Amino acid sequence: MPILFGLFGIVLIVAGVRGAITNGNPSLVSLVKDDFTGNDPFWKWMLAILLIGAIGYIPDMRPISRGFMALVIVVFVLDNQGVFTQLTNTFKSTRSTT
Repeated sequence: MPILFGLFGIVLIVAGVRGAITNGNPSLVSLVKDDFTGNDPFWKWMLAILLIGAIGYIPDMRPISRGFMALVIVVFVLDNQGVFTQLTNTFKSTRSTT
């Protein structure tokens, strides 16, 4: 818990030094607001991970919980289409230069 508070403090200090807490494009406040009210809110994913983790505390349900957690991680990777776009562009540029 102290590490979490320390990281939170570092984020606030860096944003404060850059003057990007409420001003700037994007500001820290607008980014946090979009995480909870945007098109794909963060709280839905956090609730899913917490429920899957809670199910994992039941010994007989642990394999099912781990399977669902792996599925959530796969969805995170596949849902972020920017990763695959960057990989495709990297391979295309490498192929065209050789």
